[in-house]
Amino acid sequence: MQEKNILSQSLNLDYLPDEHYESLAKLEASYWWHISRVNWTEKFIRSIYPDTVTLNVLDYGCGTGGFLYELNKRLRFKSYLGVDSSDKAIQLALKYGNYFRQINPVDFRLPEDVNLILLMDVLEHIEDDGHFLKSLTGDLKRKIYVLISVPALPCLYSNWDKTLGHYRRYTKESLGKLVEKAGGKIKNMKYCFGYLVPIILLKRVMLKTLYDRRKCEFPQVPESVNQFLLILNHLEMFGAKYINSPMGSSLFCLFEK
Repeated sequence: MQEKNILSQSLNLDYLPDEHYESLAKLEASYWWHISRVNWTEKFIRSIYPDTVTLNVLDYGCGTGGFLYELNKRLRFKSYLGVDSSDKAIQLALKYGNYFRQINPVDFRLPEDVNLILLMDVLEHIEDDGHFLKSLTGDLKRKIYVLISVPALPCLYSNWDKTLGHYRRYTKESLGKLVEKAGGKIKNMKYCFGYLVPIILLKRVMLKTLYDRRKCEFPQVPESVNQFLLILNHLEMFGAKYINSPMGSSLFCLFEK
């Protein structure tokens, strides 16, 4: 099998403590934000692949594995692999099966049969995000789709982002230029989680809430609030059929290379 080398970049991930990944592993199966992110991802994938059983999927920066596991439960991929540079994250992900492995970004090679790459909340951790994205997809000789999610709106950048190792937040314009420079053709781009913007502006930006990197996972909420926020996500997704939101705390971009 021919493979393509992917260049290492300055990843701002390894400093995150084990507590972060342990918290993520506990929350991701039921927490509203994690489930909502799976919902959006499923919607984007189905828009281009009605028959998802033909997909060979790579989740680059898979974290503790729950996202890819749940996505595969819904879509039944032909094959899937999650990779991450964190040993702790992969240890926790392996509870879902032998579909995850730790990588050194310097040596990682992209299997040639992959036809969908997921970069879910990865680019913001990379100092030279443009070079990384171009390295990932630059000289592929076949059609491939890449789905990206990133934190959106620079005006929302706060101590939360710094604590999680984010270099930046994105707009449609900035992410669009990044994709185009990498040779990608954008198929769909949307702001998501628009209902969170006022909360983030108040709590993180205006009140300048501080966060401890050892307690930097999403705050737990009562089950009633968790369910309410899931309902808001479904309403937003329904509304997205008719109106493109002008803002959101996350930005999703699907492109073809």
